[in-house]
Amino acid sequence: MAESNANNSLRLISYADLAQLRLQGFLGGAAELDVEESGMMVVVGLGGYERFGETFFGWRQGEPYQTAEVTLDLGRDSELPDESARQIIERLGLPVRKGATASELISTFGPPQKDKKGRPGTRLLDFVCGEGEQYLLGCVVDDHDGLVHIFFARKDYCDEDDSI
Repeated sequence: MAESNANNSLRLISYADLAQLRLQGFLGGAAELDVEESGMMVVVGLGGYERFGETFFGWRQGEPYQTAEVTLDLGRDSELPDESARQIIERLGLPVRKGATASELISTFGPPQKDKKGRPGTRLLDFVCGEGEQYLLGCVVDDHDGLVHIFFARKDYCDEDDSI
């Protein structure tokens, strides 16, 4: 698949650095996380996760606490503080912001692999991004609030599991 020049210039987090990320590190010690160590279905296959509200950091079974996927809830009812969301997005190397429009995302990442309507008032955009170490990037864009949800995962794991 051909990728846009904009997409090829991205400097995304490496798989090794992603593996070291912990949700708690972006929330501070006072936040209580729901942690499931293994046996749950996550996007990268059977595994576990750290969860705060609807925000998840997930890993594959057999690789505990080796983050391979990040799901960010950016909606207006999100429990994730805006500053934490901004820091996570920055650490992942994604040049996006909460509230971005679909046209801004397409301008940044090139034509989406998938572009479909979601629940009423939303659009789902799926991109493949990165050089060498590639990621699947899923974005939910609301007609009124813009970017409200991000899914970011190692593409190699998703390809193996064929769960996307």
